[in-house]
Amino acid sequence: MYPQLTPRYFAPSAWWEHVPIAHWLIARLKPQTVVELGTENGVSLFAFCQASKQFGTGSFIYAVDTWVGDEHTGEYGDEVYNRVLAHQRMHYVQTSALLRQSFDEASHYFAEKTIDLLHIDGLHTYEAVRHDYETWLPKLKQNATILFHDINVREREFGVWEFWRQLNEDPEFRCLEVRNGSGLGIATFTAEVPDWHGELKESLGFLQSSGALFLELATKNLSLQQTQRENKMLSAEVASLTQQIAAQKQHILIGLAKEAETSNIETTRNGIATRLLRKLRSGARRIRSSF
Repeated sequence: MYPQLTPRYFAPSAWWEHVPIAHWLIARLKPQTVVELGTENGVSLFAFCQASKQFGTGSFIYAVDTWVGDEHTGEYGDEVYNRVLAHQRMHYVQTSALLRQSFDEASHYFAEKTIDLLHIDGLHTYEAVRHDYETWLPKLKQNATILFHDINVREREFGVWEFWRQLNEDPEFRCLEVRNGSGLGIATFTAEVPDWHGELKESLGFLQSSGALFLELATKNLSLQQTQRENKMLSAEVASLTQQIAAQKQHILIGLAKEAETSNIETTRNGIATRLLRKLRSGARRIRSSF
């Protein structure tokens, strides 16, 4: 049993129910090199990073993604990458790196037999998962472990489940399934079942319960974030309207001042004309009286 970590980063993800398992794996296996193929909003990435930092495992985590989306995640703009990059630079710049490129391009930067833990979570078609597996398999150390996310999903041409079923028949791997959420396949590159597989099975009940709590916590946090964004937008709208009202009020006051000035001028002119007319009439009377 390992100390329970409280997530410090929240973003939309189907990975929340498996975050405690990521913490457990990092703490137990202490992998030196972790590579994640498919990061998107960064929930799994920062689960690995947080566990490595808090358990002092010395792991270095590489996150590989184009951060433009695909046919399963949908396309998105730079805001996703920028949010992940900002959090990584603030908290984990010394223990992780973001590689913004395709999985095939990134594979050239890793020598054979150098990776301890590989997480495959990119495009989820059968062909894409198989390609990623075959491309990166030579990079794994003996006794390394591969994580396959979404082994439960059977819609929108997801084919992870099919590839996972085939991998279970491979004598070079010992496989363990986590069935909650979208499903997580754990395959260790060894002929013998490692001791930690049994330990993980014993801890699964607790870890899955924690995952459900993490999902609830994330849902509430994201809802709060949305409310705060909406309140911020509303405050901005109120401030803008207040400025418009103030500007309109100033415009009206200036207009009234001009009207008052014009009225005063007209009154002054009328007064002068009246006084002049009176003087003329008075002068005319004096002239008539002199005759």
